[in-house]
Amino acid sequence: MVQEAAQQTASIEEVKATLRRLIGEITDLDPDSITDSSTLDEDIPLPSIQFVELQTAIEDIFDIQLDPVEVVERNTFGAVAALICDKVRAS
Repeated sequence: MVQEAAQQTASIEEVKATLRRLIGEITDLDPDSITDSSTLDEDIPLPSIQFVELQTAIEDIFDIQLDPVEVVERNTFGAVAALICDKVRAS
């Protein structure tokens, strides 16, 4: 219950910090090198299996469902973080 309340009040900065950590763990990229304008197709290359691993981790942590097409269409780290925030607030 506490986790659910924390998820619903997650700030964009908290989402970004969690997302950076997850990307770092999955890709071995330095989380500090990821900026709002980092792109998923060039700056944060995610082979299919890593993309699915990241999506699953995000869905588990934030208790949301992500459409992979939406994530790819957003393409930048900042836009994906905003999408996650929007979905958390809507849930």
